[in-house]
Amino acid sequence: MRLGGGTFDSIEDVGMSWTGWYRDSRGAEPISIENDGKMLSVRIRGVDFTGTDFDGLEPLTGDLPTDAPFTLSMGDLCACTLEWVIPVRVDLGGNAVDGLLECQLKLGAPDSRGGIDAEDLTMILRFGERSYATTKPHGLFEDALADLHQQLLPGQYVRSCVACAWSDYNPAGSPLFGGLACFRGNKDGYRQVKNKRDFFEVWRTKTEFVQETHVCGEFERRGPGAGYRGSFPPERGSGGVG
Repeated sequence: MRLGGGTFDSIEDVGMSWTGWYRDSRGAEPISIENDGKMLSVRIRGVDFTGTDFDGLEPLTGDLPTDAPFTLSMGDLCACTLEWVIPVRVDLGGNAVDGLLECQLKLGAPDSRGGIDAEDLTMILRFGERSYATTKPHGLFEDALADLHQQLLPGQYVRSCVACAWSDYNPAGSPLFGGLACFRGNKDGYRQVKNKRDFFEVWRTKTEFVQETHVCGEFERRGPGAGYRGSFPPERGSGGVG
């Protein structure tokens, strides 16, 4: 993809723009995904879509005409491929460099259960002369990013919330993107979390939900055994991506 994009370096930033492509059986066109840190919005073929997640983009004006050039499932855009590029900072063991995270999400067609028949996320991380691709499609940003991180050399990582010491997921499950709870407002309490029971004790103290690729000035590298979900990427054999 090799496209440009904006940056989002601090919690105070008001927004960013990620360039990319929209593709479906009717054709392809360049797009710009606007992200204010909570909501995503994109204009495709003159229609504005918005949502908190890439698999939950709804027409801003509500229902579309039956002849509109899109496929929806339960009101959400599907039967298409979204491609976009996120500028990131990659730490190479104390020396941070600029990188690009190239993302591709294939959303399948509506199925008989009211969902879609496929949801495949792949990524390529590029920095310097190096590139790393996910080894298979994934259904969560967490898993795709963990796949990439397990290919990096020791001490190398993308500076983002998914790799931060103060972030964790609800054990009940999480969405494709944007369901990461941040505990930067209760670091001391979160440091004490060792199991699910501990985690539920501090759950109400979360500062907010953040996007996996976001980063703020309070970022600290996540270490082994941190919080409920443990290290990032998960240690091999721990039940995580591997």
